[in-house]
Amino acid sequence: MSEFYLPSNDVIFHHLFADESNEDLLTSLLTAVLNPPSPITSVQLLPSERLGAEADDKGVRLDVCVELADGTRVDVEMQNAPREAPRRRTLFCWARLYGTQLARGQLYCELRPCVAIWLLGYRELQGERFHSIFRVQEIHDHQIFSDAFELHLVELCKVGPSEPTRPQSKLELWARFVGARSREELQEVAMTGDPDLEKAWEQVDRLNQDPDTRALAYHRETSLLLYQSDLATAELRGRAEGKAEGEAEGKARGRAEGKAEGEARGRAEAVLGVLEARGLLVTEAQRARVLGCTDVETLGRWLHRAVSESSTEEVLAD
Repeated sequence: MSEFYLPSNDVIFHHLFADESNEDLLTSLLTAVLNPPSPITSVQLLPSERLGAEADDKGVRLDVCVELADGTRVDVEMQNAPREAPRRRTLFCWARLYGTQLARGQLYCELRPCVAIWLLGYRELQGERFHSIFRVQEIHDHQIFSDAFELHLVELCKVGPSEPTRPQSKLELWARFVGARSREELQEVAMTGDPDLEKAWEQVDRLNQDPDTRALAYHRETSLLLYQSDLATAELRGRAEGKAEGEAEGKARGRAEGKAEGEARGRAEAVLGVLEARGLLVTEAQRARVLGCTDVETLGRWLHRAVSESSTEEVLAD
């Protein structure tokens, strides 16, 4: 196999934790994140987005939605890169989960708490805390308004390697496993002696040997990478054009040059963004070469290669 798909690929993530045979792995992950006062005795999978041909659609959500024994609903989602308005999107997903509980004739008192768990492959918050918990509370005395809302953000990139002097928590181990950037790193975490992670490694390896799963994982990964690169290019191009339009009349040539420069810069940033999202090593010399390139066609060719090539050297080959 030329490509090994990691748990951060949301198709692999969904299969790993939404398969009924892996209920123990899902329970282990939920316990590590939620740290409940009493053990989680059961998890019931709720209808979620169906895996299939639409897995290559940038709009599909491959989350894992469950109901705990006490009726609490938990939505777990893997996000490798920020989407448009990610925080509003998070609130919308929680509100949909909360608001769809009641059928006609049911009372509001029957609503159960809903928890959103977002595992992030990027930095969303300031500071180095990798697990942040949000609730609705009064800003002065911090009185909780309701237990209905709880949001957990687990920023995987903030969890470093293990240290001999400090044992890692179960959540740190899961974060290192889900956020692994290579097969070797994944195996290293799995070999820490934790039985849950050992089983999780076996399941990920098995999923990578299934042709159908690999096909879905490939389509999902490439489509998301292209989507992110398109967003980055459009945003930077829009900034360049907006700046150009704001220049005084009589500087048309300067505006045109600025627009061309902004487009080249946008594509260069998109190339680097895709390489970073795929975990490919980029040296300082390679970064300088990409950012210093002003030929839009060359940058477009590099951007196309960045989605599929296995190394930065291949992407930037002449």
